[in-house]
Amino acid sequence: MADAVFRSGSKILLFYEPTPFNFANQRIILKNNSSLPKDTLLIYTDGACSGNPGPGGWGCVILTPDLLVTELGGKQSSTTNNRMEITAALSALCFIENQPNNVLLFTDSTYVIRGMTQWIFAWKKNNWQTSENKSVANHDLWQQIAEVVLQRKKKYSTDIEWRYVRAHVGTAGNERCDHIAVSMCHNRSYSFYQGPLDNYDLDLLSLPDFEPLPTMHKHSSPKKAYSYLTYINGVVSRYSSWTECEKHVKGKPGALFKKAQTAQDEIEIIKKWGLNPQKTPIFES
Repeated sequence: MADAVFRSGSKILLFYEPTPFNFANQRIILKNNSSLPKDTLLIYTDGACSGNPGPGGWGCVILTPDLLVTELGGKQSSTTNNRMEITAALSALCFIENQPNNVLLFTDSTYVIRGMTQWIFAWKKNNWQTSENKSVANHDLWQQIAEVVLQRKKKYSTDIEWRYVRAHVGTAGNERCDHIAVSMCHNRSYSFYQGPLDNYDLDLLSLPDFEPLPTMHKHSSPKKAYSYLTYINGVVSRYSSWTECEKHVKGKPGALFKKAQTAQDEIEIIKKWGLNPQKTPIFES
C-alpha cells in the first residue's frame, strides 16, 4: 500500500459488488444547472506515475453532504500508474468508512471502472485468476477494495456509482486530484485542504456531464511508437526506437522514460514529469 498522507488523521482501513445506483429521484440542484443526489458523498480520485513503473502518487478530493471538503494524497517509491489509480479509490473509500451515504465517485481510469463494474466478479469467482489461469494483475489491491465495498454494502446498504470523467478537460475535482498525485509522485510539498466548501478554491458542485466509457478495442499488433522520451539530469531527449532509448536510460538512477504514440502524448508526458511543455526543449537523439 502506498504511504498515505491524511490531513484528517484518519487511518487507511480495509468492496462490495456495485448495485444499480438509485436515489429515489431525490436531488439537490446546484450551480450551473448541475445536480447531485441528496445526501451523497462526492469523490474524485486520480493516480500518477513517472516511468511506469517508477515513483508514483495518488490524490483524492471528497465532498460530504454537509459541504465539507477533504483532500487526501500519498506516494510510493516504486509502483505503476494502475496501482496508484486503484489506491486513490481505495483510500477515499476507506476514509469515508463511517459515513453511511451513497457515493458518486469520479475517476479518469477506465481500468478502475471496468475492474469494479465488469471484471471483478469473474476474478473473485475464479479465485483471482484470469481466464488464462494467470494471477490477476494488482490482485492484492483489488482484493482490498473488494472487501471495503462489500463491508460498506453490508453495513449501510448504500450504493457506489463509478463515473468516468475525461482527464485534462478542466473538470475542477479531477484537475485537483491530478495536481495532488503529480505533486506526491515528484515528492513536492503540498498543503492539503480540509474545511468548508465555501472557503475552497474550486467549484466542486459543477459536475461534469455524463460520459460513457471509451470503447475497448481488441488487442492487435502494437502500433509503432511516435517517439520515446527520456528525462535525465534535467534534460528531455527524444528517441525513435526503444533500443536507442533503453541504451540511454540503462544503469542511470532516477532516469524517467515513456513511450509516446502522438505529439499530444509527448506534451502530456512532459506535464506528468512536472515540466512546462512550452518551455522545455526536447533534444533529438
